[in-house]
Amino acid sequence: MSALRRYVAAISHLGARQAALNLVHRARHRTRLFGRYARSGRGLEWRGRARVPLLAHDGGAHLDSGDFTAIGRTDVIGDPPYWDADAPLLWLFNLHYFGWLDALPPSEQRRLVLDWIERYRPSGARPGWRPYPLSLRLRHWARALFDGRGLAEERPRILASLEAQAECLADTLEYHLRGNHLLESGITLKLVAACARGPAVSRWERLADRILDVELTEQFLLDGGHFERSPMYHALLLHGLLDLVNVLPEEDERRVRLVERLPGLLHFLAGMRHPDGEVALFGDAAFGVAPEPGVLLDYAARLGFKVTAFASGSFPATGYHVWRRGGDALVVDAGPIGPDYLSTHAHGDLFSYELSLDGRRVVVDGGTSTYEAGAERDWVRSTRAHNTVEIGGVDQCEFFGAFRVGRRGRPRDVAARVSEDGLQLSGWHDGYERLSGSPRHHRELVMASEGALFVWDAVESRRPQDAVSRIRFAPGAHVELVGPGAARIEAGGVGLSLHAFGGTLSIEPGEYAPRFGVREPCLVLALRKGSASELGYALARLPLEARIDPAGATLGGRPVARRSPSGSLGARA
Repeated sequence: MSALRRYVAAISHLGARQAALNLVHRARHRTRLFGRYARSGRGLEWRGRARVPLLAHDGGAHLDSGDFTAIGRTDVIGDPPYWDADAPLLWLFNLHYFGWLDALPPSEQRRLVLDWIERYRPSGARPGWRPYPLSLRLRHWARALFDGRGLAEERPRILASLEAQAECLADTLEYHLRGNHLLESGITLKLVAACARGPAVSRWERLADRILDVELTEQFLLDGGHFERSPMYHALLLHGLLDLVNVLPEEDERRVRLVERLPGLLHFLAGMRHPDGEVALFGDAAFGVAPEPGVLLDYAARLGFKVTAFASGSFPATGYHVWRRGGDALVVDAGPIGPDYLSTHAHGDLFSYELSLDGRRVVVDGGTSTYEAGAERDWVRSTRAHNTVEIGGVDQCEFFGAFRVGRRGRPRDVAARVSEDGLQLSGWHDGYERLSGSPRHHRELVMASEGALFVWDAVESRRPQDAVSRIRFAPGAHVELVGPGAARIEAGGVGLSLHAFGGTLSIEPGEYAPRFGVREPCLVLALRKGSASELGYALARLPLEARIDPAGATLGGRPVARRSPSGSLGARA
């Protein structure tokens, strides 16, 4: 019954239109004749011009002497490659993206592209002919055509394949999914249409313009962030949009709109950077998949945009709140898990945070190591993999499969203030109201500019519920309990003290997944709630003295006020 309930909840969040489009897509895919994309093109001409060299990025994929590496996995595929290797889907996608092409000598680029054209014939059963790999491969091949070295000698044959692939993409657009997949396809069709001449080009451009007009407005929120709330996917899409600004004519209406919108997107990316330069790892996010933020910001600067290396403040539409000072930064996730119809990349990270001190990550998100359904994927998305409160031993949302979500939590009454002096944030979510007693989790955070974080949690429930608040420290950190409610931490050369109330502290073995295919051991402090409804902790850089209780906190003897006085968090009408 619980499995059926999850499916019903997931489908209800899709809405009637998206559910119907999913059925239509499946029916059309089964009957589509992919053989038509093997025919010769109708004479595509390449006329692409770029203002600056297009930004290449391999996404962590490498092909070397018959060995292919992607998402932390290396397999032998031979030479010439066995394009139908038996491997996880995301690994195969990376093989067929061709992001690894730029690293090869021109003669190898040409040989491998021609081999793919000859031996990887169109088929709906082949991962490389799905819309998302088509979109990225077309852009990587286009980048090689701009370079002009590797593919120039066989340009007519390669352009015929490029035309066939673009036709396939135009016929199989993922309107049933929407989100980043559909927008990536729109970006690709627009880029190829801008760089080519031929009978099919006007159709590609019409489709692309419709996608860009609708999806840019919906997917990028007023604070500049992407609506799927993954900093990694925000960076990936930003890369494609910058490519469009690079190649579209000055008078193109979509380029004009992009030039107006992109400063907000760039500012959001600058906000999602830690002092180490990489993105925060909320939602499905991992290092190496998208270009590093600094590289994207430099690319934007070469295209004439004014950029800021790092940003802080509240991004209320996405729900991220960022405080930073020098090498210290706190990033808090207090936003929805994503749009109702597309929670594919959501994690159980409501009111979670990441903390950097002295330029190093100290408190880390669990990260993302896989998209393959199973125990590892379940852990990646789970609440216990994030720095927030888990109630009743279950997740804030009903995660199942690799990407599905049934009933899900929503943040409520979020109030945040970010200034040079620190950050204050409070709110609650209803993700656990499906449990007995309809529990709610309230959280309040105060970050002091000296380098101290204060966290108050309350579990309001009509029936007793177990709860645990976790703090995940970066790999290599040393964590030691020094009393029933105290711990000493050394992380990356930074000494910290933690003082807790309202529960019992313990140390748990944990893992950290900063990249696909990588799970590094780390230590987690777990604060298990006692009989009272409130619990909390103060985490401070040594030698600062920080103390906390339900009424408030002190830092070096100075009072630290909380927004919600003791007892008010549990009030419920």
